[in-house]
Amino acid sequence: MGGEALEQNRRGFLKADLVGQRHDPLCGRKRVRGITARGEDVDRIVSRALEKDAASRYQTASEMARDLSVALAKLSAPLSSPASRELRVSRLYAVVATLLIVCLAGTAVWLYQRSEKLHWAREEAIPAITKLESEDKSLAAFLLLKEAEQYLPGDPQLTKIANEDTRVVSITSSPPGATVEIQDYLSPGSSWFLLGKTPLRNTRIPSGYFRWKVTKPGVGEYVAAPMTDREMNFPLESELGAPQGMSWVPGDPSWSSMIGFVGWVGPYNLPPYYIDAN
Repeated sequence: MGGEALEQNRRGFLKADLVGQRHDPLCGRKRVRGITARGEDVDRIVSRALEKDAASRYQTASEMARDLSVALAKLSAPLSSPASRELRVSRLYAVVATLLIVCLAGTAVWLYQRSEKLHWAREEAIPAITKLESEDKSLAAFLLLKEAEQYLPGDPQLTKIANEDTRVVSITSSPPGATVEIQDYLSPGSSWFLLGKTPLRNTRIPSGYFRWKVTKPGVGEYVAAPMTDREMNFPLESELGAPQGMSWVPGDPSWSSMIGFVGWVGPYNLPPYYIDAN
């Protein structure tokens, strides 16, 4: 009996000692002293990479790579603990796992955002383009079309809209080198859309009626609303040299027109002339 009692007491003291170690908050830290702060660097990188707010996440891959390099350098530093080799291997696995988690999370976010953009292009952009065209806001529809094409390149429905609602023009000016911009005629407060500098060859623009603004430093600015044609020419020098209150009208070597109660007249060789701007 005495031997059994001693054995039970020994087991009881051993169990108590193990329980005490398990609940000792310093026990674990003694074994990983020196790695706690380093692990916090990895935690901080993962947390930032998975931030719900896009503005709070890493904005560039190089930025995240820099922080990961710093954390890896800290994790690779020698430890004073006798178990440093085992801990170093554990840290290596932790870094690899962290990189995999970050890559998987980044891929998931990219796939989600792409899915959202595809949904927007199909379900929202295409109906909005049709609506803008019906309101004679061809330029606004054209800009929305260009944005949707970025997410749905080669989409049959967008291709059909582009073929029906855009046209190719060539634009010249005298003197050349003038900046050309257009604006929806029914939206005088809207932004101007830059087409480029003359001469412009085979430039795709929306079909519609626009204000045209042609500007060249040292010459001046010319704003008009001519009908869009396959060949557009803006004689800046002639227009800006017109007498005050007058506008310059280019000639037409084969002018003809339908006049009510008269019928078709022409063709006539109509030379350039000035007309009252009011």
